[in-house]
Amino acid sequence: MSHEEDGRDVDMRMLGLLDLADEKGFKLSLQSMVKVMDEGYTIEDFLAGDEEQLSTVRANTRSSILKLLDSIVSDDIDRLKELKSLYRLALTDGGISEKTVKNLLRPTGLSYEQLEEIDYETFKRLTGGGERHSTFAKLTRSFQTDYGAWKVTSSKKATRPHKIGSRQLKQIEENLTILYDEMADYSTLHGWAASAGIEEDETRAGLEGLIRKGLLELEDERVVKRTRNLRDALEAVSEVHRTILGQRLSGMTLQEVGRTHGITRERVRQIVQKALTGIPLTHVIEARRVRYLYENYDLDAEFFESVLLESRQIFHYLFEKREKGTVEKRLVYPLLRLDERKRMLLREGLYENLEGQAAPLTKSGLVEKYYALEGREMEHVSIHHRRYLSFIEEILRDREGDLEAFRISERAFEGLSDRIEGCIQSAGHHVRYLDIKPILEEREAIETFFVLDPGIYNARLVYDAHSDYFRMLDIRTYHELHNILKDNLKIETIQMRRMPEFSVMVTDKLEWLISLIDEMGPIPLETFLLRVEEVYGLSISSTRSLIQMELSDYITAKNELANDIPELSEMEEEFIRSVLVRDVYTAQELIERYAIKITDFQHRYLNKRNLSLVGYDLRRGFVLRKGIDSGEGYFRRLLLSEDYFRWDRSPLQNTPSFWKTLLDLQESLDLFRIEEDVYMNISVLERAGIAKEMVAEFREEVGNHFSDGRYYTMKNIHEEIEHPILDLGFEDVFYERICRSDVKARFIPTPSGDVLYQADERRNQANFIGHSVTDGIHIDELLASIEQEHGIRFEKWRVIEKMNSLGMYYMHEMERIYLDKRSFLDSIY
Repeated sequence: MSHEEDGRDVDMRMLGLLDLADEKGFKLSLQSMVKVMDEGYTIEDFLAGDEEQLSTVRANTRSSILKLLDSIVSDDIDRLKELKSLYRLALTDGGISEKTVKNLLRPTGLSYEQLEEIDYETFKRLTGGGERHSTFAKLTRSFQTDYGAWKVTSSKKATRPHKIGSRQLKQIEENLTILYDEMADYSTLHGWAASAGIEEDETRAGLEGLIRKGLLELEDERVVKRTRNLRDALEAVSEVHRTILGQRLSGMTLQEVGRTHGITRERVRQIVQKALTGIPLTHVIEARRVRYLYENYDLDAEFFESVLLESRQIFHYLFEKREKGTVEKRLVYPLLRLDERKRMLLREGLYENLEGQAAPLTKSGLVEKYYALEGREMEHVSIHHRRYLSFIEEILRDREGDLEAFRISERAFEGLSDRIEGCIQSAGHHVRYLDIKPILEEREAIETFFVLDPGIYNARLVYDAHSDYFRMLDIRTYHELHNILKDNLKIETIQMRRMPEFSVMVTDKLEWLISLIDEMGPIPLETFLLRVEEVYGLSISSTRSLIQMELSDYITAKNELANDIPELSEMEEEFIRSVLVRDVYTAQELIERYAIKITDFQHRYLNKRNLSLVGYDLRRGFVLRKGIDSGEGYFRRLLLSEDYFRWDRSPLQNTPSFWKTLLDLQESLDLFRIEEDVYMNISVLERAGIAKEMVAEFREEVGNHFSDGRYYTMKNIHEEIEHPILDLGFEDVFYERICRSDVKARFIPTPSGDVLYQADERRNQANFIGHSVTDGIHIDELLASIEQEHGIRFEKWRVIEKMNSLGMYYMHEMERIYLDKRSFLDSIY
């Protein structure tokens, strides 16, 4: 089928194939499709499948189109005849790109025909609610132009130029002057004609008038905008009107100017409006530089003069030409040049905070900024205080009044340091600054280090066991780890105690020590102290002192620890027999259940001797039926006893031993998580012909395939790996857990699934999102790209937060992400 509109002999249904390719997941680009259409191919040529006839089409393009046509039905072909593709818009001079069509317009469900009557508010709502004035203008222009800018051979006969009258020519020049600001700095005669909706000979005649006025020039058939400063542009205005315009641009009101010249304020407004119509905004050098700032932020003439060093005349010129922005003035700060920033801080009485924004001066804000910039080494607080005083002398130079107010005492400085999130305390009033955000993102990994049996521990025990990992996070000592746990991480399963201790399911240290004595005694004091140090990391000297001072009744003449355990009466023995009916209990759940009724329940019943009478033992916080070697051994048998295990959230199944056993079985491929609380035994797979070796083979194949360091998710695994285990139909969490158990793999949890990678260094969500960022990318395009490539969805606010943490810059009004602020400034100036 040929398309004869506008004289073009091309099959416009080929553009519709791009729509079908988007829907069905095929990769075809507009550029490759245009080339195919330009060469005169039709859908029928591809349906015939004649390789020789299609020989001039690039192999990958030919293959993609043929595969796409194989996947569709005749109804799809018929639909192409009836519908116009939105990709037509990307073939115009209107400014709509292929990416805009793919990532912004098509997801709205808009049809080509609906564009004829769409208004801005509807367009804004359909595209997510953000301000998109520029995109809507491009869309309107592109729709009006349609595909007229596409350079293909045309059979259209040339029309004879017609004579243009002087009145008509004047109107054309006025219309082109109004259009001036919408056109690119470098354009074509055809582009101007298409945007104005007039013939090219009329456009040429009108542009010649603009060239004579100094607004444009021609360079090799290109129409190029000229620029000059406002003062020179005003010289082109007639002398009488120039005086009135000059007064208005000086800040005089319409009424004041009218009174001076004996005319009405309405007449003044008409003269000013007419004169300024001939001075387009993008023709004035100063206006081009500050236009974006004026249109978006609530700036005033004094700000223009004292901060931007632009005349008030430029401010009033913009006031007449454009609507002023409403965003709070201080938020313009990141967009300013260095010298402008300094002037703004001085004029407005602000300072630059850690996020690079202008903020009201506060003592805590300045102290935090000092630490972030110059306080990252552990020093005594007095040393930091002296450095802070030198720091603010530099920051507040030329602001003597502010400087005096922020010279605070060492005591006040230390108090503020205590309240700053990033200030990490260490022993002896030593402090330094640490970026907490990367540590918070590692919460899930850090929590696994604290899967411990009930007890009171020294933070040094955990720190030393994982010192390389903590140093990678710049946590340099166990004192710092303790304070981060207390002030920032706040892990639910542990309770922080005095430096350097923390506890797991224990509240009273003396009661806990007594329970250990009950469990281990009688035992020599020194042996007990060595065991407590080995298992819990507690200092021998401090534990000895505590026992000698508070638990001396438990020290025998032989310097052993033993508890004077009461003998059970027949009734008491019968009672504990009735209580203990299961194989395993946690001591804590028994205490919580019976200690309220029996005041000395723990001392009387939960000890080795009396439990032994009824066939139980006390080990590591568990009451176990004799014959069961340990809690972990019991949990292993429990977890593997049935084909499917469902976590019941009972106290017993919320212990560190349970979770450690569960993780170990998943890593060894004996157990697999298939739903939120449901785990499957390897025996189920084995009966279906899937041996553990096959699962291990799948894990190894995935690991080898993605060993190049790139990120991969279940979407990528399904697309790139062929293995029979993927045909089992389990939820993705099943396969994710298998892949996570690979020792080479690391993972980043996200709300919609794990992101895996293989690297020595640990990465986080910010690193993952950041790898998809290109300078100036629209945030919607970034989100669509991540979902299309990896199947991962993020909330917009989370992406903005992560990119800011990497030092990138997000421009809210434009909804674009730049690699840094300088890159953004370069794009607008």
